[in-house]
Amino acid sequence: MLSVYTRHYPPCAQTDSNYRRCRCPKWMNGTLPTGKFVRLSAKTRSWELAERKARALELAHDPLRPPDQPNALRIRIEQAVKDFLEDEEARQLAKTSRAQSKTLLQRQFLEWAKSNRLVFIDEISTPLLRQFRASWKNSAITTQRKHHRLNSFFAFCVENEWLLRNPSKRMKEVQVTVQPTDYFTPEEFQQIVDATFAYGEWKG
Repeated sequence: MLSVYTRHYPPCAQTDSNYRRCRCPKWMNGTLPTGKFVRLSAKTRSWELAERKARALELAHDPLRPPDQPNALRIRIEQAVKDFLEDEEARQLAKTSRAQSKTLLQRQFLEWAKSNRLVFIDEISTPLLRQFRASWKNSAITTQRKHHRLNSFFAFCVENEWLLRNPSKRMKEVQVTVQPTDYFTPEEFQQIVDATFAYGEWKG
């Protein structure tokens, strides 16, 4: 059986490896049903998620597992969003960045998923994400930034082995046209120089 434990790092003051309330990385070790001993990172700071991953790993290596038993790692969209936001908080990202993630994922993405009757994160495909992006009423630069934030969220899902690939990465980015900075014409520049002579205290 696999057990979850915590590897504490500064500034965490805890030393007990069984302490679960801090945001230090969680690990798993123990013996699989096949008899093999393993020690590996759970790739999460959430004790509850690490426990789910430990049970799923045991199930995946159980020689008596029924072939039609569903994947224990299949996760609901709400839980994936919750874990992502908690991870951003644990990494102490800027409040403005975390607020933008909450707006996009909690207020927009979850509502869109519910309206489309999507429950599990592995039901999200690239074509569906294109529909989600098409519902945004933002400027090109804001749309691009929100797309990058989606990339980060689904990369997090891949890292936690909830998805095999990142569906957001397969979307083409919105083209953003950057307006070049205007420069003074030679005549305008000369007028500025003349004005410094006329109104400034010239000591040259």
